[in-house]
Amino acid sequence: MDYSLTSEEITAVEKYQDNDFKIMNSLLRSGIESEMRINSRNGKNYPYMTRDMMEQSLKDIQNLYSAIIKQYLANGSVKPSKPLYRGTKTSLINSMENSNSSFLSTTTNIVQTMTFSRSFNKGSNIADETERAVLLVDGEVPWISIETEFGGGEDEVLFVPSKIEIKEAQLTPNQRYGKEYVMKLSELDIPEKTPEEIDNMRIEILDKTEKMSDYLKYILVIKDNPNFNQNPRTLAVIEEYSQWKELVIQYNYQQYRIIKNKLMGESLAQKNETQTVTDAYDDLRPKVEQEHFMRPDQAKEELIQLRRSLKHTMSDMQQRGFDIPNFNDLFQEQSLSNVEHENVEPLENSGRRIM
Repeated sequence: MDYSLTSEEITAVEKYQDNDFKIMNSLLRSGIESEMRINSRNGKNYPYMTRDMMEQSLKDIQNLYSAIIKQYLANGSVKPSKPLYRGTKTSLINSMENSNSSFLSTTTNIVQTMTFSRSFNKGSNIADETERAVLLVDGEVPWISIETEFGGGEDEVLFVPSKIEIKEAQLTPNQRYGKEYVMKLSELDIPEKTPEEIDNMRIEILDKTEKMSDYLKYILVIKDNPNFNQNPRTLAVIEEYSQWKELVIQYNYQQYRIIKNKLMGESLAQKNETQTVTDAYDDLRPKVEQEHFMRPDQAKEELIQLRRSLKHTMSDMQQRGFDIPNFNDLFQEQSLSNVEHENVEPLENSGRRIM
C-alpha cells in the first residue's frame, strides 16, 4: 500500500502547525468554551465562519485524519518509541477528560511543557506555579511525528481525537514541571451511521454556519456582562449553538471512522493477500519436499534401476555395431549397502536434494 501523503494532506498538516489548529480543534470540542478561551487570549479573535470557510475546515480535518493514519500505518501501527508529554494547567484537567476530544499535540521534550502551561495562563490571574501541570501521554491511537515527517525542531507528535483517561502520577522527584499526571488515549466509540445520515449532517452544518457565527459574535460581546448566564435569550442562543456544535463534532467523528476503516481495511487486505500466498506456499512445500528429497533406501533403489537401464541401453548399442568401451566393472552386482551410509545423508541431517 502507498502511504505517501497527498498535497492536500500535507497542506492540512502545515495549516494545523501554523494557526488553524485553533479552528480545527474548536470544531471538535463541545460547547462554546473553546471559542471564548481563544477570543480572550493574546488579543486574538476567533475567526467567524462563512459557509465556504466551514466547508474548507471540515476538509482540512479530514485530510489531517488521513495524513496521521497513513503515517501510523507506515510506521507499523505501533506506539511512539519515546515518552511523550503535554503541558497544561490543572483547572483544565477535568474538562480534558470529560469533554469531546480534539487533536492532541505532545512533545518528546518535557522542558517544552513549561511553555505550553505558561501559554495557557496568559491573561489569567492565577499564578503559574500553582496552575502548571504536565501529562505523560500513553497513546494507543494513530499518531504522526511532525519532526520526522516534515522537519523542524519542535519534537512534536500529534494524535487523532481520542477517548481520554487521566490519573495523578509521579513522573519526576520534585514535580519541577508542575502537577503530574498520566494521560491514557484509546479509540473513540463512534456509532455507525448511513451515508445518507452523514450527508444530511453535513448539509445542516453548512446551512446553519453563518447563523451560528452571528450567535457567536453576540455571545462573545456580552460574555463579560454580570448577567451573562441569567438572560433567557442568551441562554437560548448558547443552547442552540451548542447543539449545532455537537452536530459538527459527530460529523467529524464519522469522517474519522470512515477514513480509518478505509485505510486500515486496505492495509489489512494487502497483509491478508500476502499471508494467503505465504500459506499456499507453506501448504505446498511438504509436497515439493516429498517429491525432491529421498530417504536412503529410496536413493539406493533409484541407483539400481538407473544402472540396469544404462546396462540395457549399452548392450543394445553394441548389438547395432557401436564401439562401446567396456564398463563391466560398473555393472557388477556388488552390494549397495554402503550407499545409504556413504553417498546419501539422512533427510533430517542434510538439505541436499537428489536431482
